[in-house]
Amino acid sequence: MGAAGRDFISMVFYSVVFVIPLMIPAMAALFPGTGAGWIRALPSYGLVQAILGVTAYGEGWADVWPDLAALAAWCAVAFAAGWVILSRKVESL
Repeated sequence: MGAAGRDFISMVFYSVVFVIPLMIPAMAALFPGTGAGWIRALPSYGLVQAILGVTAYGEGWADVWPDLAALAAWCAVAFAAGWVILSRKVESL
């Protein structure tokens, strides 16, 4: 967020814009039956499902690896996006 924002207020705005959607899978886990299919596309869904499966349902690695693989893919995408944004910011200095 620091590379994308120009001042403190824009960094706070970007942070809120990204944090609110990432909280939706956790809220769906707290209130079962309220989640929709599009929640599976959010990056934090894999983490929430893996933690919920291991702690509440006793699932093992074989059960949670698809969720963790999706989370790793999202991490790679976020890393690449951060790399591109930060390199553009450094070049403009």
